[in-house]
Order: sequence, then structure tokens, then C-alpha cells
Amino acid sequence: MLDQEAVKRLQKVGLVLGFILIFFIGFVLGGHGKVSPKAVKETPKQVIKEEVQGLTQKEVEDFLIAYYTKKDLEANRQIYRPFMTASLYQQEMDLENDPINQAYKGYIVDFKYKSSSIYIDQESMVALVKVQYTNTLLAEKGNYERSQRDVVNEVALQLQYVKQGGKYLVNQKTPITLSALHDQGPDYPDYGHLTQTTTETEESNGQETDTSGTEEENR
Repeated sequence: MLDQEAVKRLQKVGLVLGFILIFFIGFVLGGHGKVSPKAVKETPKQVIKEEVQGLTQKEVEDFLIAYYTKKDLEANRQIYRPFMTASLYQQEMDLENDPINQAYKGYIVDFKYKSSSIYIDQESMVALVKVQYTNTLLAEKGNYERSQRDVVNEVALQLQYVKQGGKYLVNQKTPITLSALHDQGPDYPDYGHLTQTTTETEESNGQETDTSGTEEENR
């Protein structure tokens, strides 16, 4: 009888101890599962700054290549059109349609861009360029037997850019002349400071240089 009571007491004690042990294990595990607010470190937000990239030399040269590479007058209109504003494009068409330039159409051909020196003023979005290109002068349309091939030409321009639709477009194209550097500031390009010319016809695609050569050939 005593043994049975002792067994029952031991069973009760064992159950109590079991509950206590389970509670203790749960408490310990629960405590480890919680993370103290102090232990949580916020990941610093990375602020991505977009680099402000202005007009590039490649953009300027891409325009010069499109403008000074053509088979004949008007042949490259659709090629250089995306590089300029609608107003400048209209001016270029008017210039190409000028009777003087039309008179030499077919005689001055095979324009090829060669190289350029480019200086960019980012603040005013102005590019000063010195371009070298070649062309061929014909005495007779379509006849290359009496021709002057690969005639080297140089022209200096001031290109005024505007930004439209996320793109830089040429809005003004002004012929200029180069002069030697004297006491100019460091902002000027290496090859000298630039002054605008007053000859309107010089804005054509190199026609001012080419026409004189063709006149001598025709004589």
C-alpha cells in the first residue's frame, strides 16, 4: 500500500517537474528568438545620384560626320536632320535651295568628313569646332576624267545647342574665323579665339570654299 502511494507521489512530482522543464525550455527558446530593437541596425539607404552629363564631343562629332559626309548637295538631309532643331533644318534647306548653291550641284561631289577639333562650353551649350573634310570638283557632271579629287577643305563653326526631349540639338550654326591666341583666358580652345564672319553664304555645306575652285576649273 505504501509502495503504491509512494509511486503516485513520485508520478505527481515527475509531472510537475516535466511541466516546469517544458516551460523553462519554451521560455529560453522564446527569449533567443526575439531580437532586441537595439540589435536591429537599419541598412543605410543608398542614394543614387545621377551624374549630370552635358553635351559630349561624340555628340558633336556625330553631327559633323552626318553633315559633312554626302554624295552631293541635299543628299544627306535625312541623315543630319535628327541632329538639329526644326528651325535650323528649315534654314539649311533654304540655303541648299539657294540659286548659287544649286548652280554648282553635281559639280562638287563626294564630300567626306576627315577630322575635327572640338571645344565645348557646357554652361552656354556652345561648341566651337574646326572641321576638315574633302570633296571632288568636276568640270563636267558625272565625268571624273577631268576632276580634282580629295580636295581638302577646312571650316570653323560655332554650334549653339538646345536640349529637347532629352537630346542635344544644334539650334544655330554660325561660320567663324580663327585668329591667333594672345592674351586670352584659359577658357579658350588651344587653337585660338573665334570671331564670327559676316558672309551668309558660308553657312552652306562647304560651298564657299568649293565654288571658287570649280570656277577656275570651268575657265
